[in-house]
Amino acid sequence: MKARIIVTGLIAQHPLGGVTWDYIQYVTGLRRLGYDVYYIEDSGAWPYALNGGETGDDFVVSDCSQNVAHLRDVMDRFGLGERWAYRCPIDGGWAGLPDLQREEVISSTELLLNISSTLLRPQEYRRIPRMAFIDSDPVFTQLKLARGQNDFRAVVDAHDVFFSFGECLEEPWVPATGHAWLPTRQPVLLVAYDPAMTPPLDEVLPITDAVATAWIIAAGPARSDAPVLGSFALELGPGGAAQPTPLPLWLPAHWVALSSARSLAALGLLEAAPDTVLRLRLASQLLGLRRIDEGTE
Repeated sequence: MKARIIVTGLIAQHPLGGVTWDYIQYVTGLRRLGYDVYYIEDSGAWPYALNGGETGDDFVVSDCSQNVAHLRDVMDRFGLGERWAYRCPIDGGWAGLPDLQREEVISSTELLLNISSTLLRPQEYRRIPRMAFIDSDPVFTQLKLARGQNDFRAVVDAHDVFFSFGECLEEPWVPATGHAWLPTRQPVLLVAYDPAMTPPLDEVLPITDAVATAWIIAAGPARSDAPVLGSFALELGPGGAAQPTPLPLWLPAHWVALSSARSLAALGLLEAAPDTVLRLRLASQLLGLRRIDEGTE
């Protein structure tokens, strides 16, 4: 086992899928690389109730039980059930690791990654020999420091090394803060986006529209005048009726079984001649996509 690392975050405080991904990809990714990783959430941030509570309009919780349950479910799903701890800011109580084990983990950790400034009192963790601050809000972070927000500066300064998702934090575009910001990027655990399908996800859904249309997708409001890239006739048949189309040679071999690879192959039809057919394995059946000219069918 490699070095012991603690990752911080807001998975319990803000139990949204996107927020969960922000932090779980660090924990799971480092774990897959062989590191001895633990997740500790000690942000001091009041937890949310995303369903609006009993009234439907009350998003501030009176206890942390539902947030702890969310964090526990996430950690169990990724095989990290014994590798997390959460301090509830309401009563100061801890959940997850028992107190003695949590203290042992902190005392024996070699590196702490404070993601998005989610550690309220980093000074309490200074027994860890190396602490890294990872800024996920570039420019906002630097402006707060430059404007003299001293409580925030004390949090940042408690670390040994400083990373940012901003890749060009230089004057005159961004004010100097006295920190040597090193560029980094949000990790993406690709394998987590292609889980093995289990019932009922492995059932083939009926095709109700014989034609699928692809549009250019861009950020911003949906547009009714978005240009059409191409149209495809869909045919679904038994898996043994024909052989699936070989995937492009440029796709890595270990991607072949992933649904994302099949999606990329389907995009290749946009450059294909009309009536070109692509056959993709879909559970136990075979999905055929045939490029058609707009208005011909």
